[in-house]
Amino acid sequence: MARRVCIVLGLFLCLATAVFAGLWIRAERRYEDLRITTRQRNETSGVLSDSLRLVNGRLFAVEALQKFWYGSAQAAAANQRMLLGDSEIRKLKKLGLTDPVRQLRQDLVAHPELIPYKGVLGGVMHFWEPRVALLSTRWVFAEFEDGHIAGNCLLEYSVSPGGHVSWKLLAAVLI
Repeated sequence: MARRVCIVLGLFLCLATAVFAGLWIRAERRYEDLRITTRQRNETSGVLSDSLRLVNGRLFAVEALQKFWYGSAQAAAANQRMLLGDSEIRKLKKLGLTDPVRQLRQDLVAHPELIPYKGVLGGVMHFWEPRVALLSTRWVFAEFEDGHIAGNCLLEYSVSPGGHVSWKLLAAVLI
């Protein structure tokens, strides 16, 4: 009988060892699968992260370009219709104009009597400041209107020391 108990106990131990070995192997496989899945997720996450960084970098670059071109467009609009170079602006500043472009345009706008045409239908002729083109340190091309009719004119100007501007009408036409 002791022999049978030893054989049964031996078989039980072999069976238990085989079951636990199978469970161990299955656990290792699950661990390895989990490790591979985690690595793949991390790699995918890294790729996504890199992609997002790249997209954000591109978006940043696009935003920077937009800001640059918007600033350039604003500067061009501010200097629109101005052919004065830096040396000419310096010359006008030496004569007493602190901001030659703005001051010349505003001074011309303040002299509507230079327009050789009278307004119609109750309109009053005036220069339109955004449409005053500074051609040189001597000439200006300007547009004028009264709300009903409009025209162009070519004017000559001179700046005396102290910043005083004098104007002379050279030609004008209604358009």
